[in-house]
Amino acid sequence: MRRNIWLIIGLVLIVVLAGCSAPVEETPAEEPMVENEEAIEEAIEEEVMEEETMEEAEEPMEEEMDESNDAMMPEMLEMSYEELSKYTGKDGMPAYVAVDGVIYDVSDVAAWTGGKHHGNMAGNDVTDAIKNKSPHGVKNLEGLPVVGKIVE
Repeated sequence: MRRNIWLIIGLVLIVVLAGCSAPVEETPAEEPMVENEEAIEEAIEEEVMEEETMEEAEEPMEEEMDESNDAMMPEMLEMSYEELSKYTGKDGMPAYVAVDGVIYDVSDVAAWTGGKHHGNMAGNDVTDAIKNKSPHGVKNLEGLPVVGKIVE
């Protein structure tokens, strides 16, 4: 029985080694056919000219897009604390709060529904509450829309 197993293993090795050592036929690489070099050069020149034309056409479009983006960007507000006090989130007004002189829109923040959040009221500077009393600190301000800044 052991003799048969060794015989089979030996035959398998011979077959495997014979298969690995089979010569590999090399096929000659085909050379690309070039029938008319002038026609190819003309086609390349036309493609380059088309690319340059497209690039020139894109430049004004980019400038126009920049101008339209400026028009779409809301203008940053500048207001005093007295003016900020009108933005309480009530009577159809948005809810704004100021932190470190930056005015944030909290109108769409669920925690600020009705212009209130844990005893803080929209329309006020909440810097002290956010920085010194809030468990989340300023990290929850990230991603809120900045609508302006406080001016004295």
